[in-house]
Amino acid sequence: FPGALFPILGMSQVRALNQVKRLAQDHEVCFADIVSRAEQKNECWDRLAAAIASYRPVLAASYGKGRLWRIIRFGWQKLRYQLSILSLEEITLSAKSIDRQLRAIVDEFKPEGVIIHYWYLGRLFGGIFGNLIRMIDTHYVVEENIELLSKYRYSPLVRLRMQHELKHSLKMQNRYFSNSELIIVNSARQAEIIKTEHPDFNTEVTVNGQEIDELLNYRTDLEADTILFYGALSNQFNRLGLETLLAKIYPVLKQSISGLKLYVVGNNPPQDIISRYKDDNIIVTGYVEDIKPYVARCCLMLLPLQTGSGFRGRAVEVMALGVPIIGTANALQSLELESGKEGYILESPETMAEHALKVLKNKELRQSMSEACRTLCAKKYSIEATFGRLSEKISLLGKQRAGNV
Repeated sequence: FPGALFPILGMSQVRALNQVKRLAQDHEVCFADIVSRAEQKNECWDRLAAAIASYRPVLAASYGKGRLWRIIRFGWQKLRYQLSILSLEEITLSAKSIDRQLRAIVDEFKPEGVIIHYWYLGRLFGGIFGNLIRMIDTHYVVEENIELLSKYRYSPLVRLRMQHELKHSLKMQNRYFSNSELIIVNSARQAEIIKTEHPDFNTEVTVNGQEIDELLNYRTDLEADTILFYGALSNQFNRLGLETLLAKIYPVLKQSISGLKLYVVGNNPPQDIISRYKDDNIIVTGYVEDIKPYVARCCLMLLPLQTGSGFRGRAVEVMALGVPIIGTANALQSLELESGKEGYILESPETMAEHALKVLKNKELRQSMSEACRTLCAKKYSIEATFGRLSEKISLLGKQRAGNV
């Protein structure tokens, strides 16, 4: 994993953690993440020691260094970024010390295969990982970001630089994909994108499996006329989605429901946006350790995202708690949600507001959608239904490599 697995701050870490824990039931797993602080390494060992065969942290160049050193190095990386067409991830992971440590892990354990999360370390295919079963878990594909570039709020100069960066990233991604025996994607949309241009690439759709039994079984009293926005608010597409909700949907709903409440749940809430729409009935929680008491009290989640990519793992958590979702295709297309059953897939703020009022004012409809959400999650998004299938696929690759199939 090309960063620290702990502390858990985003769904990419949740995906990696659940994948590792499930694969370890059928395989001996040596896990490596790239850590910059001792506490990251220690927490990973504490959390995974009982599940995996071994843990070998890769120490980032900044590990053990002082604050001044870190500031200088970060400034140098930012300068390199501005003067090049490389992504920050490529620059950060280009350190030779990372390659040396990964080579030492391979030499020590002699694994049959390797899974790289994201594609940035794919340069090592044909080198350190040349004789292994080579797999990449994409998390996203560059084509998605190219499609969405026009929707981001960039200045002309930044947009031009991003165009060059994405063109380069697409070239590197596809080169590394071509050297992979398995490309693990987290949505059918990503598989479709890859297959359109590269029908010979071996892809496996594995959505974000989660430990959802506790969510499925959780119950609490609903708060009448209460809606939700939930997501990591440090990224641009969630910020824009929240702004759309506050500017174009929430006011319409409040005109019809005077006591309407909105819970905004997620880390790094954007105060510059929230302050413009200050309202005593908008409750901003920031990051919460346990989302259940906050999410499950809501009647409905609104997710008007126009940008962003990948699988909406947080939406699975919401649906597993029995909360229907109204959102755009961008927000919900990866979830196999049936519009009108578990929620609604709509594109305009006006139609979202209209259907939100329908759900909020119709208890039977809301209850039907709530039950449908839990049913869908139980069927599609459990650990066994997702990473259990991936484990079978990897076992098959191993047998094919050994000539047993």
